[in-house]
Amino acid sequence: MSIRVITIDREVGCGGVEIAAHLARRLNWKLIDKCLIVDIAKLANVDVEAVKKLDEHPDPLLHRVSRLFWGGGAERGVGTPDYFDCKKMTELTRSVLLRAADEGERVIVGRGAPYILAGREDTFHIFLYAPRDYKIERVRKYCTSIKHAEDVIDTADKERAEFIRQYFHIDWPDRHVYHMMLNTAVGEDSVVDSILQAASLKVGEPALA
Repeated sequence: MSIRVITIDREVGCGGVEIAAHLARRLNWKLIDKCLIVDIAKLANVDVEAVKKLDEHPDPLLHRVSRLFWGGGAERGVGTPDYFDCKKMTELTRSVLLRAADEGERVIVGRGAPYILAGREDTFHIFLYAPRDYKIERVRKYCTSIKHAEDVIDTADKERAEFIRQYFHIDWPDRHVYHMMLNTAVGEDSVVDSILQAASLKVGEPALA
Protein backbone atom coordinates (compact mmCIF):
# COMPACT_ATOMS: atom_id res chain seq x y z
CA MET A 1 0.00 0.00 0.00
CA SER A 2 1.32 3.46 -0.88
CA ILE A 3 1.88 6.15 1.75
CA ARG A 4 -1.02 8.61 1.97
CA VAL A 5 -0.30 10.21 5.36
CA ILE A 6 2.89 11.43 7.08
CA THR A 7 2.99 12.32 10.76
CA ILE A 8 5.67 14.66 12.08
CA ASP A 9 6.52 14.45 15.77
CA ARG A 10 9.21 16.84 16.96
CA GLU A 11 11.23 18.41 19.73
CA VAL A 12 10.52 22.07 20.40
CA GLY A 13 12.92 24.33 18.53
CA CYS A 14 14.13 21.81 15.95
CA GLY A 15 12.13 23.40 13.11
CA GLY A 16 9.60 20.61 12.81
CA VAL A 17 6.67 22.86 11.95
CA GLU A 18 8.57 24.55 9.12
CA ILE A 19 9.77 21.20 7.79
CA ALA A 20 6.24 19.79 7.86
CA ALA A 21 4.98 22.81 5.92
CA HIS A 22 7.82 22.44 3.39
CA LEU A 23 7.03 18.74 2.99
CA ALA A 24 3.33 19.43 2.47
CA ARG A 25 4.14 22.01 -0.22
CA ARG A 26 6.49 19.61 -2.00
CA LEU A 27 3.81 16.91 -2.05
CA ASN A 28 0.91 19.30 -2.60
CA TRP A 29 -0.77 17.69 0.42
CA LYS A 30 -2.81 19.38 3.13
CA LEU A 31 -0.97 20.37 6.30
CA ILE A 32 -2.76 19.51 9.55
CA ASP A 33 -1.30 21.70 12.28
CA LYS A 34 -2.87 24.90 13.65
CA CYS A 35 -6.03 24.33 11.59
CA LEU A 36 -6.73 21.34 13.84
CA ILE A 37 -7.30 23.74 16.75
CA VAL A 38 -10.02 25.57 14.82
CA ASP A 39 -11.71 22.30 13.81
CA ILE A 40 -11.76 21.05 17.41
CA ALA A 41 -13.12 24.37 18.69
CA LYS A 42 -16.01 24.12 16.23
CA LEU A 43 -16.77 20.52 17.18
CA ALA A 44 -16.64 21.30 20.90
CA ASN A 45 -18.50 24.59 20.53
CA VAL A 46 -15.82 26.41 22.51
CA ASP A 47 -13.57 29.38 21.89
CA VAL A 48 -10.35 28.75 19.95
CA GLU A 49 -8.34 30.13 22.89
CA ALA A 50 -9.73 27.38 25.13
CA VAL A 51 -8.35 24.78 22.74
CA LYS A 52 -4.96 26.51 22.43
CA LYS A 53 -4.47 26.34 26.21
CA LEU A 54 -4.80 22.55 26.15
CA ASP A 55 -2.94 21.88 22.90
CA GLU A 56 -0.47 19.04 23.60
CA HIS A 57 -0.56 19.76 27.34
CA PRO A 58 -1.29 17.21 30.06
CA ASP A 59 -4.56 17.46 31.94
CA PRO A 60 -3.98 19.46 35.15
CA LEU A 61 -4.45 17.47 38.34
CA LEU A 62 -7.30 19.75 39.40
CA HIS A 63 -9.31 18.88 36.28
CA ARG A 64 -8.71 15.16 36.73
CA VAL A 65 -9.72 15.25 40.39
CA SER A 66 -12.85 17.31 39.71
CA ARG A 67 -13.86 14.94 36.88
CA LEU A 68 -13.60 11.98 39.28
CA PHE A 69 -15.40 13.87 42.05
CA TRP A 70 -18.32 14.77 39.80
CA GLY A 71 -18.64 11.28 38.39
CA GLY A 72 -17.02 11.96 35.04
CA GLY A 73 -19.25 14.86 34.00
CA ALA A 74 -20.26 13.06 30.81
CA GLU A 75 -23.83 14.25 31.20
CA ARG A 76 -22.67 17.84 30.74
CA GLY A 77 -21.85 17.17 27.10
CA VAL A 78 -19.10 18.03 24.67
CA GLY A 79 -20.52 21.44 23.88
CA THR A 80 -20.30 22.83 27.40
CA PRO A 81 -17.53 25.49 27.36
CA ASP A 82 -16.78 25.28 31.10
CA TYR A 83 -16.14 21.56 30.89
CA PHE A 84 -13.78 21.39 27.96
CA ASP A 85 -10.65 19.66 29.24
CA CYS A 86 -7.70 17.64 27.92
CA LYS A 87 -9.66 14.40 27.97
CA LYS A 88 -12.40 15.81 25.77
CA MET A 89 -9.86 17.50 23.51
CA THR A 90 -7.98 14.22 23.07
CA GLU A 91 -11.20 12.44 22.11
CA LEU A 92 -12.02 15.09 19.51
CA THR A 93 -8.45 15.14 18.23
CA ARG A 94 -8.59 11.39 17.66
CA SER A 95 -11.81 11.76 15.69
CA VAL A 96 -10.48 14.60 13.53
CA LEU A 97 -7.16 12.86 12.81
CA LEU A 98 -8.76 9.54 11.90
CA ARG A 99 -11.01 11.35 9.43
CA ALA A 100 -8.06 13.25 7.98
CA ALA A 101 -6.07 10.03 7.57
CA ASP A 102 -8.99 8.35 5.82
CA GLU A 103 -9.14 11.27 3.38
CA GLY A 104 -5.40 10.90 2.70
CA GLU A 105 -2.71 13.20 1.33
CA ARG A 106 -2.12 14.78 4.72
CA VAL A 107 0.99 15.86 6.65
CA ILE A 108 0.04 15.89 10.34
CA VAL A 109 2.07 17.67 13.01
CA GLY A 110 2.14 16.30 16.58
CA ARG A 111 -1.07 15.99 18.63
CA GLY A 112 -0.37 12.30 19.32
CA ALA A 113 -0.88 11.45 15.64
CA PRO A 114 1.78 8.66 15.55
CA TYR A 115 -0.05 6.88 18.37
CA ILE A 116 -3.59 7.55 17.14
CA LEU A 117 -2.69 6.35 13.64
CA ALA A 118 -0.36 3.51 14.69
CA GLY A 119 -0.66 0.35 12.63
CA ARG A 120 -1.97 1.98 9.47
CA GLU A 121 -0.07 0.70 6.45
CA ASP A 122 -0.67 3.94 4.56
CA THR A 123 0.92 6.15 7.25
CA PHE A 124 4.61 7.03 7.70
CA HIS A 125 5.80 8.31 11.09
CA ILE A 126 8.73 10.73 11.50
CA PHE A 127 10.44 12.08 14.62
CA LEU A 128 12.54 15.24 14.29
CA TYR A 129 15.17 16.33 16.81
CA ALA A 130 18.23 18.57 16.96
CA PRO A 131 21.20 19.39 19.22
CA ARG A 132 20.33 21.55 22.20
CA ASP A 133 22.44 24.52 21.05
CA TYR A 134 20.75 24.46 17.65
CA LYS A 135 17.29 24.53 19.25
CA ILE A 136 18.24 27.31 21.66
CA GLU A 137 19.52 29.44 18.78
CA ARG A 138 16.27 28.98 16.88
CA VAL A 139 14.03 29.72 19.87
CA ARG A 140 16.20 32.58 21.15
CA LYS A 141 14.75 35.09 18.65
CA TYR A 142 11.33 34.72 20.28
CA CYS A 143 12.65 34.95 23.85
CA THR A 144 14.06 37.61 26.14
CA SER A 145 17.28 35.73 26.92
CA ILE A 146 19.14 32.45 26.42
CA LYS A 147 17.87 31.29 29.82
CA HIS A 148 14.33 32.06 28.70
CA ALA A 149 14.88 30.03 25.52
CA GLU A 150 16.22 27.10 27.55
CA ASP A 151 13.21 27.23 29.84
CA VAL A 152 10.81 27.29 26.87
CA ILE A 153 12.44 24.24 25.30
CA ASP A 154 12.62 22.25 28.53
CA THR A 155 9.10 23.11 29.71
CA ALA A 156 7.40 22.48 26.37
CA ASP A 157 9.07 19.12 25.79
CA LYS A 158 8.39 18.07 29.37
CA GLU A 159 4.68 18.88 29.00
CA ARG A 160 4.56 17.08 25.65
CA ALA A 161 6.13 13.98 27.23
CA GLU A 162 3.62 14.10 30.09
CA PHE A 163 0.74 14.50 27.62
CA ILE A 164 1.84 11.42 25.64
CA ARG A 165 2.40 9.39 28.80
CA GLN A 166 -0.97 10.34 30.26
CA TYR A 167 -3.09 9.59 27.20
CA PHE A 168 -1.11 6.96 25.30
CA HIS A 169 0.92 5.31 28.09
CA ILE A 170 4.16 5.66 26.14
CA ASP A 171 7.43 7.29 27.18
CA TRP A 172 8.00 10.05 24.64
CA PRO A 173 9.81 9.80 22.34
CA ASP A 174 9.68 6.02 21.91
CA ARG A 175 11.86 5.18 18.92
CA HIS A 176 9.82 2.06 18.14
CA VAL A 177 6.85 4.23 17.15
CA TYR A 178 8.60 5.94 14.23
CA HIS A 179 9.76 4.83 10.82
CA MET A 180 12.50 7.49 10.83
CA MET A 181 14.21 9.78 13.32
CA LEU A 182 16.09 12.70 11.73
CA ASN A 183 18.44 15.37 13.03
CA THR A 184 17.19 18.65 11.54
CA ALA A 185 20.57 20.36 11.93
CA VAL A 186 21.50 18.84 8.54
CA GLY A 187 19.15 21.35 6.92
CA GLU A 188 15.48 21.62 5.99
CA ASP A 189 15.91 20.56 2.37
CA SER A 190 17.97 17.51 3.31
CA VAL A 191 15.39 16.40 5.88
CA VAL A 192 12.50 16.77 3.44
CA ASP A 193 14.42 14.93 0.70
CA SER A 194 15.19 12.08 3.12
CA ILE A 195 11.54 11.73 4.12
CA LEU A 196 10.37 11.69 0.51
CA GLN A 197 12.94 9.08 -0.43
CA ALA A 198 12.27 6.84 2.56
CA ALA A 199 8.50 6.99 2.09
CA SER A 200 8.93 6.40 -1.66
CA LEU A 201 6.88 9.48 -2.51
CA LYS A 202 7.00 11.58 -5.63
CA VAL A 203 6.69 15.34 -5.49
CA GLY A 204 3.23 16.50 -6.51
CA GLU A 205 2.24 19.29 -8.85
CA PRO A 206 2.80 22.79 -7.42
CA ALA A 207 -0.14 23.99 -5.35
CA LEU A 208 -2.18 26.84 -6.80
CA ALA A 209 -1.60 30.22 -5.14
